[in-house]
Amino acid sequence: MELPPRLEKQRVALLLIDLQERFRELIDGMSGVVAQCSRLVRFFDRLAMPVVVTEQYPAGLGRTLPELLQVLPKGVAPIEKTTF
Repeated sequence: MELPPRLEKQRVALLLIDLQERFRELIDGMSGVVAQCSRLVRFFDRLAMPVVVTEQYPAGLGRTLPELLQVLPKGVAPIEKTTF
């Protein structure tokens, strides 16, 4: 059996997609999702790997969850979008 290739730091990024207020009550186990995402964000920040965050139509669906915003690395801001 062949082992999968190793992840290369310069070819990896964490992408958090549309973790917004409106979806908080719609996603089963959202508190666990947020906890794991926060953990991953801190891990990526510690290893100086990129973190990208998107928000779908924040005017209607709310902003990224505050508990995620507070752990984002300096200089990382959600990217607003209006199409999927």
